[in-house]
Amino acid sequence: MFLGNGGINTPELAKKMIEETGCQGVGLARGLYGKPWLFKQCKAYFRRYKYQELSYPEIKKVMLKHAKLIEKNNQNFKELRKHLVWYVKNWPNARELRSKLVAVENFDNLKQILKDISF
Repeated sequence: MFLGNGGINTPELAKKMIEETGCQGVGLARGLYGKPWLFKQCKAYFRRYKYQELSYPEIKKVMLKHAKLIEKNNQNFKELRKHLVWYVKNWPNARELRSKLVAVENFDNLKQILKDISF
């Protein structure tokens, strides 16, 4: 089995990789940073279903769920910071938001930061 990878961060790019290279699958790797739902989108796209982009409020919910899992498993919350900045990569005011997210200390702190964001 041959896998294609590199720069795949949308279902369309995954399909293009397969069509252009003849590989049997793709590795999403960094394409998943800030987009863990990409698996689900690719699955829908390859089954010829329409996939949905997540709204900002939906992404905020994913961020909180991610943080809750870190907290629940007693993992170092500081490790989450690098993932949080990926979630907001293309958001309005992303630069200001990233500066807050890299200083997040706990779940409640993150919850307050996200609560203060309006779109």
